[in-house]
Amino acid sequence: MLTDNLQETDLKQIVKQQEAQLTVISSVQEALAANMDMQNIYDLVGDRIRDLFDAQVTGIVTFDTDQKIEHFKYIYEDGKRIFPSSRPYDKVREKIIMDKTTLLFNQDYVEKMAEITGKKSKPLPGTRMPKSALYVPMVVGDSVIGYVSLQNNDREYAFSDSDVRLLNTLTNSMSVALENARLFNETEQRNAELAVINSVQQGLVAEMDMQGIYDLVGERIQELFDAQVAMICTFSHENKMEHFQYIFENGERIYPDPRPIDKIRQ
Repeated sequence: MLTDNLQETDLKQIVKQQEAQLTVISSVQEALAANMDMQNIYDLVGDRIRDLFDAQVTGIVTFDTDQKIEHFKYIYEDGKRIFPSSRPYDKVREKIIMDKTTLLFNQDYVEKMAEITGKKSKPLPGTRMPKSALYVPMVVGDSVIGYVSLQNNDREYAFSDSDVRLLNTLTNSMSVALENARLFNETEQRNAELAVINSVQQGLVAEMDMQGIYDLVGERIQELFDAQVAMICTFSHENKMEHFQYIFENGERIYPDPRPIDKIRQ
């Protein structure tokens, strides 16, 4: 009977992991289908992870290994979103990158962090120092592109073995999906850049006047962003005037007269 109960518990855990995987991966796929930008995808995935773990602190962080900087794509703590600035990563992050292994601090967080960094850690601005923390690297191929973190500021031993396994499973599954989404977004952005550059080249080849080129580029930008308002303005520094070369608002072109440059334009 005990063996049967253990097998049933294991089966439920496996089903839970599979459902969680599908939830997060589906979120990335839905975001791509909706043409969301990369930050919106991080927001969506972060919300899904936070809901799954009912975590006090949830973080998704990416690395710029060339500049040795970490970027905080999603930080949620004590019921609110926090938007910390990017910062140089420390020896803990270097350890995550080098070892490609999960770090779990379920007690003595400050002391154990100090053992790795050689100094007392400080919390991010606007956050509190955790008492428990779990860091799972996002690995793509041989590279660590970032990490996912769950933290608890009020108690030690906040994370069980099943929490560690589940977050590892989720992070392993979504790392490639997030990287593919990032590459897709970069490709879309590059295609948009090329579309605008090609518009200028087409205008030059067709020997358009300058206003014709502004019109062509403005229309391309308005189409790419499906923008309610799209503007191209130029400055005459000698006369301190602003010229409205292309204004599109609420479905129609507008042709305002030039005006003096204000302090915002200065």
